[in-house]
Amino acid sequence: MFKWLIIALFSCSFSAIAAEKAQPVSTVTAKDIPVATHLKNGDLILGETEWVYVSDINRNIKARIDTGATTSSISAVNIRLYKKDGKNMVDYKLAHDDWTSKLFTAPVKRWVEVKQASTTKASASRPVIDLNIQIGDHKTKSDFTLVDRSQLEFPVLIGRTFIDKEAVVDVSHAYLQPKTKLAAETKTAK
Repeated sequence: MFKWLIIALFSCSFSAIAAEKAQPVSTVTAKDIPVATHLKNGDLILGETEWVYVSDINRNIKARIDTGATTSSISAVNIRLYKKDGKNMVDYKLAHDDWTSKLFTAPVKRWVEVKQASTTKASASRPVIDLNIQIGDHKTKSDFTLVDRSQLEFPVLIGRTFIDKEAVVDVSHAYLQPKTKLAAETKTAK
């Protein structure tokens, strides 16, 4: 028994010496660790939220990345559908909270039936248009449905039709891609 007591005393002594020489806990935070913005093949890595630059209105807009949505969506008001020369057309203004764009006209590329997971309402038919956007350094033309999203936090929702072709999503991060620099506004000389 005396032998075990001596071993226990030595163990405690060595533990105390080791504790004095222990290295301090790291002070590195998650923000200090660089996070990749692209895969090796060039695809974007998107966080759960990103900035989307819409060139038509020269504005960076907050977007939620939604892998459950098929088609991307953008907030629009004054949506007016009509036919011109046998083609479906739409007039609309992009808008959310404190900003509203000028009136745009675009051909309707197709129609989608949107089923809200959070409601029992019948699905709504929405027009789909092509829109030039940029996320980080990636410029593309992508499909967007037009719908009033003014009651929602994010004016833009990026769905799978964009993600599947262009990106992967890492929901543990937000705003991995930088905002796009706004185009200089031109002033007409008087």
